[in-house]
Amino acid sequence: MFFFDPLYFVFLAPGLALSLYAAFRTKSTFSNFVPATNFNSWETQSCRLH
Repeated sequence: MFFFDPLYFVFLAPGLALSLYAAFRTKSTFSNFVPATNFNSWETQSCRLH
C-alpha cells in the first residue's frame, strides 16, 4: 500500500527550487539578448508582401 511520507519534500524541494531558478535565469537572460518583437504584426506582413 502507498503512503505519504513528509521526507519526500526533503528530496523534492531542492530539485524543484533549482529547476524554477534555472528556468527564470534562462528566460531573463534570453530576453536581454533577443528583443521581444511581434512577427505576426500587420506591418511585418505588409512589408513581406511588397
